[in-house]
Amino acid sequence: MAEHETGVKILEPYFCIFDEEDNDYGKRDMFFSGGRASGKSWGVFDAVTELCIRKKTMVLIVREYLNRIEDSAIELIWNNLSKTGYQHEWTKTRKSIVHNLTGSTIKFSGMNVSPSTIKSFEGADIMVAEEAAGLTEDSMENLVPTIRKPGSRRIWVWNPPPDECPVEEFMESCLPEEMVHYHSTYLDNPFCPKEVFGDAEAMRRKSLLKYRRIWLGEKIQDTNLLCIPPDSYSVKEFDDPEDNDPLFGVDFGFKVDPSVVVRCFVTDTQILVTHCVHDYGTEIDHIPALLQEVPDTENYVLYCDSSRPEIVSYLRRNGFPLAASVQKTQITFGISQLLSKEIVIHPRCELMLDEITKYKYKAHKKTGRPTAIPADEFNNSIDALRYAVRDAIIFGSDSSYGSSFTYHKKYTQSRERVY
Repeated sequence: MAEHETGVKILEPYFCIFDEEDNDYGKRDMFFSGGRASGKSWGVFDAVTELCIRKKTMVLIVREYLNRIEDSAIELIWNNLSKTGYQHEWTKTRKSIVHNLTGSTIKFSGMNVSPSTIKSFEGADIMVAEEAAGLTEDSMENLVPTIRKPGSRRIWVWNPPPDECPVEEFMESCLPEEMVHYHSTYLDNPFCPKEVFGDAEAMRRKSLLKYRRIWLGEKIQDTNLLCIPPDSYSVKEFDDPEDNDPLFGVDFGFKVDPSVVVRCFVTDTQILVTHCVHDYGTEIDHIPALLQEVPDTENYVLYCDSSRPEIVSYLRRNGFPLAASVQKTQITFGISQLLSKEIVIHPRCELMLDEITKYKYKAHKKTGRPTAIPADEFNNSIDALRYAVRDAIIFGSDSSYGSSFTYHKKYTQSRERVY
C-alpha cells in the first residue's frame, strides 16, 4: 500500500496506473473486475487522481448511459478529495474536475452521445470505463479504436455478469504482454466496513451461489450441471448431535488435488458436516498431523480413499489403527446417497463450501445437457464425505459401530476394497 500525495492510501494492484517503476505501468489495457465492495472503483479513482497530481493528464471516465452528470463518478471523486484536505487544489465544473497546479483534467461522459462527441475522446491519455460490463458491443467498437493517442491507456472496471459481456470478450482478445487483469473481492479490501462482512456472511449461509456471484464476483453458469443442487444443502453453525458418533472420510491428494479429512454425523434426515480440513502437497508422514486437526480421529474408523493402500497401512501403524479403505461403489451412487438427506455444512468448512458449488457433471458435447459422468475436479471434499457416510446410510443412521474395533477387524479382514 502506498500513500497518495494527498494522504490517501492506494492499494498495490493499482500502482500500475501511476507508478512508472511498477512492472505493469504502461500496459495498454488494465482490467479490474471483482465482487461488490471490493474497492476497485475507489482504487482506480485514487490512482488516477494521483497520476493527475504528478503530471498533466487528460482523463476520460465513461459509462454506457449518463443521463445526468450527477449519476457519474464526479461526486464520488470530488467527495473523496474533500476528505483528503486537498480539494482546494482542484476546480470542479459541471462535467469535469481540473487540477489547478498541473492542469490535469478529469472529464465524464456517457456513450449515449453523438458520434462527434465520441470522436473528441481521442485526446485522452487515460480512459476509465466505469461499470464496463454495461458497455454494448457497438460502444466497445466505437470506444476501443478512439482511444489512440500515443502512450494512451484504457482502464476497465466491472462486476462480472452471469453471461460473458463485450468487455470480457475484448479482454480475451488482448495480447498478454499488453494487458493486466486484477480480480478482487471485499476480502481484499482493507477499508471494507464491518457491515459488509455481516451482509456477505448472511448471503453465504443462505445461498452459496449468490454469494459467489455477488460478493466474490464469480461467474455462475450451468447450475443444472451441478452434482449437488443448491437446494440440497445449507450453511449454518450447529452443535454435535447427542447420542450419535461421528463419521470420518479421508481423500488423498498431493500436488494439484488436496488431501482432505471430513468429519460428519448422519441422522435420520440430515448429514451434518462439522469439519473439513485440507492441505496440498502433503507427504505421507505429514498426514497424521492433518488428521489430528480434526477431533476424535484416533478413536473411530477412518473411511479412506483406497487408491493409496500404502497410506492406509501407514496410518494404521502410526496412531490410527481404525484406518480402512472404502468399498468400491459408483460415484453416482455415492452422490445419490448424499442427496437422500439434507446436507448441513458448518461455515468453517471452507473447501467444501467452495467445491460444492463447482462440482459438476460433464456436459454432453452436442446438446450441452448433463451426462451421468461427474467431472474429476472440485470433488475432493465431496469424495471424502461420500466415503464417510456410505455405510451409515446403507445400514441406517445409527453410526455407533464407528467406534467398534470388532467392526474394524471384520472390515479389514474382508477382501481389499478399491475405489
